[in-house]
Amino acid sequence: MVNEIRFLHSEKELIEQINTEAAPGFQEHYLKVAAQHGLDIKALNKESNKYKEALRLQDWELEAKLYKWGMVGKPINPEVKRMRTDLILDQGERAGGKDFVPNLNDMEAKIAEFKRMQ
Repeated sequence: MVNEIRFLHSEKELIEQINTEAAPGFQEHYLKVAAQHGLDIKALNKESNKYKEALRLQDWELEAKLYKWGMVGKPINPEVKRMRTDLILDQGERAGGKDFVPNLNDMEAKIAEFKRMQ
C-alpha cells in the first residue's frame, strides 16, 4: 500500500513537471495556429469574459458556488455580495473582531438561507 502511494505520488509529480515544461511551447503553438486562421485570441477571451460576467450577474446560485469553491475572488452579483458581507460579519463576531480569513465552507449555509427567503 505504501509503495503504491509513493508510485502514485511520483506519477503526479512527473505529470506536473511535464505540464510545466510543455505549457509555454503549447501556448506559443496555439497562438501561432490561431493567428494563421485569423482568430484574435485576445478578442475571443474578452468576449468570453463578458458572457461569464453576464452569467454570474444573472444566476446568483452559480456565482455563490463559484465564490465558495474559490473560482472567483470577489462576487459581482448583488445577492452574493450581500451573502459575502453577512458571512464576514457573522464570522468576524465569532472571531471576536480579530483579523480572520472568511471560511467559505460557511457559504453553503448562506446559500440555503437565501433559498428559504425566496
